[in-house]
Amino acid sequence: MINNLPESLIVKIWQHLLLNGTELTLERGKPLKIIYPGRINDD
Repeated sequence: MINNLPESLIVKIWQHLLLNGTELTLERGKPLKIIYPGRINDD
């Protein structure tokens, strides 16, 4: 498990879908599927 990633790195990974469902898992081990990565909240 990786802890304490900078938010800018998380945004880059999420926006560019650099990880897929086989690499992202929930706490109980189920795969996480990104349906839509959304957009950065600039409010």
